[in-house]
Amino acid sequence: MTRPFAEVIGDPIAQSKSPKIHNFWLGKLGIDADYRACHVRPEGLADYLAARREDPDWRGCNVTMPHKQAVMPLLGRIDLPADAIGAVNTILPGGESGLAGTNTDASGFLEPLSAELAETHYYRMARIIGTGGASRAIIAALADKGFTLVVAGRDPAKARALLDELAPKGEHHAIHLSHFADPTDFAFDDREGCLDLVINASSLGMAGQPPPALRLEPCPARKHRL
Repeated sequence: MTRPFAEVIGDPIAQSKSPKIHNFWLGKLGIDADYRACHVRPEGLADYLAARREDPDWRGCNVTMPHKQAVMPLLGRIDLPADAIGAVNTILPGGESGLAGTNTDASGFLEPLSAELAETHYYRMARIIGTGGASRAIIAALADKGFTLVVAGRDPAKARALLDELAPKGEHHAIHLSHFADPTDFAFDDREGCLDLVINASSLGMAGQPPPALRLEPCPARKHRL
């Protein structure tokens, strides 16, 4: 007898904790279903979606790197806020449209920060490592929260384009990844009442990948690090 199932797709995917998390809660709630991880390479993405679209037991999937943007032209409908962010992290069977894509990355990123964001700060800065789909969601989420955004990527021009598209207001900066690896004597503001975030939205640090070259000296210990 088959069971309803959902899954997370990506390349690589072995590092994902999603199956353990979702299957724990499925068991807690007494839901007879399964959540899996499925390794889908970029060249197999269209075939994967075509096969799942015809599977009556498939309830949808979460999407992780590097597919969050690549899946968009393969879907019948893109819902808010995915169309504004320009990346999809959740795909659902979509009725007549075939498959529908949405994005929960932005809201999921902001939720654990809600208490801090409700406070008043002298200054807010977010250093974002990466320029992929997760970075797009984070930039969009922080764009109207009073942050100065510093986006670091292998291609600073791509980082600049993301900022211009998703956070056109405010003084934001696009830099190369190596910038965070260099020592600095800049006098960072360490007063209480400042909010400082470091966000790794890249594949660096994942299994099989080198860690991000990041010096934490500019980020005082009492500031928030993600």
